[in-house]
This record gives sequence, C-alpha cells and structure tokens, in this order.
Amino acid sequence: MNTICAACKQDITTNRSISCTQCKANYHQICVNATIHDSSKQNANWLCPSCRSNTPRADNNNTPVRSFAANVEFDVLHVNTQTRANKRVASSPPSQDDLDSAVSLSELVTEIPLMRSDMAEVKSTLEKLFDGLDKYNARLDNFEERIASLELNSTQVAAMNDTICSLKDQLNQQTQSAMRNEIEIIGVGEIPNENLHHIAMVTATKVGVKLALDDIDWVARAGLKKSPASNSNSDSNFSRPIIVKLLRRSKRDELLKAFKSRRNLSSQDIEIQGPVRKIYVNEHLTKENRILFREARTRAKNAGFKFCWTSRGQILVRQAEGKTAIQIKNCRDLDNFFGTTPTTLQPFPIVSN
Repeated sequence: MNTICAACKQDITTNRSISCTQCKANYHQICVNATIHDSSKQNANWLCPSCRSNTPRADNNNTPVRSFAANVEFDVLHVNTQTRANKRVASSPPSQDDLDSAVSLSELVTEIPLMRSDMAEVKSTLEKLFDGLDKYNARLDNFEERIASLELNSTQVAAMNDTICSLKDQLNQQTQSAMRNEIEIIGVGEIPNENLHHIAMVTATKVGVKLALDDIDWVARAGLKKSPASNSNSDSNFSRPIIVKLLRRSKRDELLKAFKSRRNLSSQDIEIQGPVRKIYVNEHLTKENRILFREARTRAKNAGFKFCWTSRGQILVRQAEGKTAIQIKNCRDLDNFFGTTPTTLQPFPIVSN
C-alpha cells in the first residue's frame, strides 16, 4: 500500500521520502525541503515542521528579560510565520515534472562517471589516430623526397643522354672526316690472289680518270674475309667492297664526279672473272652514316622527295629542283623532317640509373 505525504496529501511513489521521528508522518523530501543529509539521519533526530513548532525551546538564562509586549509581539510573529510556512508547504505539492526532473538529475549524476570513461576511451583512440597520422605523414615526406630524387635523376639521365648523343655525333663526324680521301668500289667479285691496286686503277681508267700508283695510299677489302665453306654456301652475288684511300682529296672528288657521268659500269668492263655485276663507286661512309643514308633514302622517297645523296661525307635531301638542300646529321633530323616512322636505325643509347 502506498504511503501518503503529510504535506501534499499525495502518494509517495519514489524512494525520496523522509519520516518524522516524533509523529512518524511521511513526507516527500521536496515538500519539506529536506536534504540528502537529513534523509540519511531521519531515524536519528529529524522532525517535521509541525513537531518542530510544538517542541519547547531550550532554556537560555543568558537571554535578557524581554517585556511582556515584546514577548507577545514575538509569539504572534512566530505563529504567523509558521502558519504561512505550513500553508506554503501544504499548498504547493511537487508536480510530476519536478519528480521526473529529480529522477533525471539522479540518473545524470550516475551517468557522469560512465561519460568520463567513454571520453577517456575516445581520447585514447584519438591519440592512436594522431600517432598513425604522424607515421603516415613521415612516410609521405619520405616518398616526396624519393620522388624528388628520382625526378632529379631523370633530369640528369636526360642530360647525360643528350651529352652521349652529342658525343656520338662528334665522334661520327671526326671518323667521317678521317675518311675524307676514301672511296669504295662495290660489285667487284672476290678472286684468289687478286691485285686490288690494279683493279682500282683499271676502274678509274674506265670512267676517264688517270689514276697512278703514286695516287693511292692503300687499298683493302672492307670487313672480314669469308671462309671457303661459307663462300660455297653463300650468295655468289655478294662480295666485300673495295676501299681505296687516295693521297689527295682532289683526286677522290675527280673520281666521284667521273663515275656520275657513267653509271653503267660493270665487272665485264674491267675484265673481272665471274658473273657480270654492276659496279658502283661511292664515298666511303662510316657505319652510322651508311645506315642513316639508307634510312634517309627510304623516308625521302616515301615523303615525295626526289633527291637524296652524299657529298663530302654529308647526307643531303632535296624535295625538288630549285628547292634548298637539307642536311641530315642524325636520326633526330629524320624525325624532325619526315616524322617518326618505323626505322631500321639503331636507337640512341639510353643510360639507366
């Protein structure tokens, strides 16, 4: 059975109640403004307002004697004050919202330690996240340094490749310059115990140039000599070119100019044994220039150029009569003039880091 509050006359449904030790009446704590301290000591000495007002005061002999009028006035004032207090307590019972607020406040006080524990856990998690971010930032900084180093190395490699290409071009030019007095005779079949000096002089005579033995520095076949077994199994039309180095450049230019006027020279004209072959006399080019010249002729033909020739070791192309001749120094010039197309040229060396 529910207990009735002596002040608000309502049922006491919560455990926040207090009992008077004298009259045994029960009250809501909020109805009598009782504190938790009072509630904990209710069985000891807590008195309700009615019992406190009826309890005689302790004697105090040291209090000065007051007049009768003063005593009457004080008693009336005390009775009026106590009456108003009792009326205020009895006339203002706690509402359900006040009771719910009290319960909510108690629950909130209980939740505070749990919230502190949760906040501590969140703080620990955030610290771990920040530590992880610091590690990732350090790794990113390391990656940025490595990328910057790679970019620097890439720039250095590109510069080194340009330098290598430039040095290769210079070496090729110097080698070609050292071969400025040389010509090559192509199409003369190889025979045992052949006299290359005699072949060179006869060839010059056939194109109308008098070539003496004193005009020749040396004569040799280019490349390695094939073995008899390889000669018997190989194409009989192939023979190594004859390289003739002349003592004077003017004599070389004279021979090249004379050959241009007679391009139908054959091995039969110089009385060489074997099958009849067409003979060509050209400038002696370096290996790089020979490959470049062959590629230049192919690309020039595909691009509609009518002329492609060599002069003094230089490779030249011309689109048509009256057009300016264009010098081709390397495969980069070919790409600039004719575009990048599949080529037989060897690529420039690439230096890896």
